[in-house]
Amino acid sequence: MRLDNIEIADEGTYSCEAIEQDGTLTVLISELLVRVQPTTGPIVQVQFDPPTSSMSEVPLNTTVTFTCTSTGGRPPATLGWSLTESGTTVSANPTYTSSNNSQGVGDATSTFNFTTTKYGVTYRVQCTASGPDPIQSSTSAITSFTTEKGGLSTGTQAGIGVGVAIGCMALAGVAAYFFVVKRKKRPGRDKDDADTRDPSLLIDIMKTWHIRAKGWRHNHPETKVTTTTTKFPWKPATQRPHHPSPVVTTRS
Repeated sequence: MRLDNIEIADEGTYSCEAIEQDGTLTVLISELLVRVQPTTGPIVQVQFDPPTSSMSEVPLNTTVTFTCTSTGGRPPATLGWSLTESGTTVSANPTYTSSNNSQGVGDATSTFNFTTTKYGVTYRVQCTASGPDPIQSSTSAITSFTTEKGGLSTGTQAGIGVGVAIGCMALAGVAAYFFVVKRKKRPGRDKDDADTRDPSLLIDIMKTWHIRAKGWRHNHPETKVTTTTTKFPWKPATQRPHHPSPVVTTRS
């Protein structure tokens, strides 16, 4: 007996009976198993959590999930992974699931994930699906991505710069405020020296400092001078603080 164009429906047990001249019955039994190679796949999908718009600069601490599927195998295909980290093979540790229909034809799925922890690393991933004997294997296209370069991003650097600038201004203002208050409370000050401590007083003080510093620069043209202006908080008071000499930073 010969069977052509075998289908799943042809699977089963076949027997051949022969009766000898002396009446002896001989029965030969054969079982036919129908195997089907996967019809589609393997197909690899990748997901990033949190999502990223660039495969060339994936941020650190991103969870990357790879899923490989193969369909139409009887039995479902065996799936394997190839994972390299900048050319070095690393373990994937995947999970595998499969499902069959009433005829035993099924789909196979394999999944693994990891979290990016290194700067400037290129990952390459490929999935292989192997069907039943006689084994026929097929591979997916290579999926690759690279993590972000080392160092702080431009946005992070800008944020740090703004924070430092605001902090410096706040500290300068607090220091200047306590400087004025402490000088007011110092013993031996002239109690009759009235001080309304309004913004106009601060302007007079800053003008005095500026004039003195300008004169000093005129007499010392060979020296570079850097001056800093700081806004101070003011509260009502009754004494005018002594006008301190200007603070001049010199650099030869």
